[in-house]
Amino acid sequence: MSLARLRTLVDTRFTAGGIRKQLLYAAMSLRFAALSRTFAGRARIVAATIALASPGSSRAYRIPVDHQERRVWFEVSELCELEVLTEVFLGGDFQEAVEPAPRTIVDLGSHIGATLQAFHTLYPHARIVGIEANPKLIERLKANTETVPELEVHNVAVAGHDGTTPLYVGQHSWASSTLQTPSAGSITEVPALTLQSLLEDLKLGNVDLLKLDLEGAEYEVLAKFDAWERIGTIMLEWHGDITGRPLTDLKAMLPQHKLSRAIAGSVPGRYEEVRCDPLEPRPTPASQAAAPTRVQSERRL
Repeated sequence: MSLARLRTLVDTRFTAGGIRKQLLYAAMSLRFAALSRTFAGRARIVAATIALASPGSSRAYRIPVDHQERRVWFEVSELCELEVLTEVFLGGDFQEAVEPAPRTIVDLGSHIGATLQAFHTLYPHARIVGIEANPKLIERLKANTETVPELEVHNVAVAGHDGTTPLYVGQHSWASSTLQTPSAGSITEVPALTLQSLLEDLKLGNVDLLKLDLEGAEYEVLAKFDAWERIGTIMLEWHGDITGRPLTDLKAMLPQHKLSRAIAGSVPGRYEEVRCDPLEPRPTPASQAAAPTRVQSERRL
């Protein structure tokens, strides 16, 4: 059951029953506790969940996540962030196997770093680049990834143009977008780069795995990109419920020889996975030499 569904259940059925509400949050905490394999780790997660469910909670809590043979520590400050960790590390979001193992991964919409750490577990020798537009998240994103030298993070929005763009910051940390959505709250102006400018700024010749979770902005980003020969596998969450664009728009935009995996929410609450098998393999370049950087120095990350 999703976090949103649990909250709805609480608000619609248990508003008069404080004890029942606490029991429901306790059940939620036990689900989150499965992120750790040790008693002490699970107790820590349960305590953090109860604290974050309390009215007025504003501090961050450090919790352990056991993923395969690694233990990763995360700072979380909202219940929705525990939900994201559960979806990635227990639900397997964005963890389909990619062959051959990618050497370069770019993660657009890194949030608090869950997918970055999951990618590092799966591909420990890859260069992994995280991009997060929300300036309020960047310090926690850095704290959640700083122990792994192969992970690098940058605070910039990826959009359909270079320069700056409004960022609509949602009530919850996972809901920020360069598109104005129903959950949009405050607005802040942030630096912006197209995907092509981003790759050039980071001196990335080719990207073996590109992941996007941009709360509806993925269409604009992909529509303005035409260097498809530089991209291998694409994994994304297609927010059709926000943009009103069906999955056919995504399929039409991606070249047929690419491999695309998409989790699509074109109907709220209903998801489907789309796989476009390649007609021919992407040529492997003799070297990974970076393309010349053409963007101006003031747009450096």
